[in-house]
Amino acid sequence: MNESQEQPTVVALGDGSVVLSGSAADLDAVSEWLVALIEGGHFAARERAKAGDVLGQLGDPRFDPDRLYFPCRYRGEEEPLSGFVKIPEGPFMMGSQKGDEEAAPDWFGNPRDMVIPYSYWMARYPVTVAQFRVFLEAGGYDSPDWWSEAGRVWRSGDWHSPGQDEETVDWLKQRPAPLRNRPMWWDEQHTYSNRPVVGVSWFESTAYCCWLDAQVKAAGAFPRPDGYVVRLSTEAEWEKAARCADDRRYPWGNQDWDEERANIGPSEIGHATAVGMYPRGASPSGIHDLSGNVWEWTYSLNRPYPYDPRDGRNDQDSGDHRRMRGSSWLFDERCARCSARGGGPPDHYNDVVGFRVVISTASPEL
Repeated sequence: MNESQEQPTVVALGDGSVVLSGSAADLDAVSEWLVALIEGGHFAARERAKAGDVLGQLGDPRFDPDRLYFPCRYRGEEEPLSGFVKIPEGPFMMGSQKGDEEAAPDWFGNPRDMVIPYSYWMARYPVTVAQFRVFLEAGGYDSPDWWSEAGRVWRSGDWHSPGQDEETVDWLKQRPAPLRNRPMWWDEQHTYSNRPVVGVSWFESTAYCCWLDAQVKAAGAFPRPDGYVVRLSTEAEWEKAARCADDRRYPWGNQDWDEERANIGPSEIGHATAVGMYPRGASPSGIHDLSGNVWEWTYSLNRPYPYDPRDGRNDQDSGDHRRMRGSSWLFDERCARCSARGGGPPDHYNDVVGFRVVISTASPEL
């Protein structure tokens, strides 16, 4: 570049937006540098979080707009399966065992060894704002094809979760039917395209999965064997992917949390961050943000252990509370453990809650 050419400029503003100038080639070069910074874990996490937001506004080249903004590359290599990572069948440990002093009471109750008798594919990252935007702009909220019967009732404003305390009821009333045509706080979050989408209920998460399944069925860039569909993971599928068939405390292993592992409350970042910016916190198979960033809705109902996939806890039509996994940017190290369990009513929404998809057996009772 000679001195007469315009220099690329990226200026972060106080409201989180950026001002960009320079040639397209220059801005592409900035984007590539930011990707290397994020994926390599360079600089402190708080600085990477800022860099991730700039990258999201420039256009994150890790994601392909022609493939529904699913990953097209990872650490410099092509993503042959659009970021879906295979989790093999086999044994794993689920929940906590006797002597675990950090565990909550409902983390106990399973035998030490459990088995998932099939392979499945889990998305490398939680569903991002950019990915969810495609669903929204394709009319996903307006098409009844993607919504369960209960989801359509929720969309109409007539859904009422049973057994809620007064505080929760008051919170849910803040999202009447006119605010159920997009994620809550969409105008604020849509700028950050590579952050996880938040403000989505379980109903919205499952509608997106149903829509995405139809898109995957028509595409060749995603794994989808016969009898498999896109859906939320069951609790068991989520924990097997996080624990990697052993009894590790965190997806990265048994090392204590530090600020380079995951975006949780002690990080003091104070919001969700661009996906994939914690390379030291990834699982050995390369799945990111399983601890921290956002709680993830699962397919499973909020039932006690022992976990039995045939006892009705994976009934897609039930209106009872659902389990969440993975913790978020607001919670502590204990909640970031692989065995930690959260949950909420299916119409719950929050800026600490998102979701992740799997491609797995059509019947999660297996």
